[in-house]
Amino acid sequence: MAQINGKTLQTGISARLIDISATGCKLEINSPAANLQPGQLYDTLELALPSGRITLNAELRHLYKDENGNSTQGGFMFHQTSGATLRIIERFVYQLQREARRNDADLF
Repeated sequence: MAQINGKTLQTGISARLIDISATGCKLEINSPAANLQPGQLYDTLELALPSGRITLNAELRHLYKDENGNSTQGGFMFHQTSGATLRIIERFVYQLQREARRNDADLF
């Protein structure tokens, strides 16, 4: 789960984490995302990871609305990430990569 907040938003927007890297993430937003603007910096992007919640600043790089209009996907780039937060994200990404490799090995 994820929560997006910022000075330009009247209320927070809930989202689901689809993909993550050390530099950014991709979120699926089910509520109308009309208030989100590419290029805008959001003060609070809160991500719920298995190791706990982390909060960071993020810039919305791109926004894609699906054809049905049911959901929107947004790509965010992390800004001014502290060393401790970056290490938490990197550990989580490495864990996902190990699991993916392990699952790929099970196929053969």
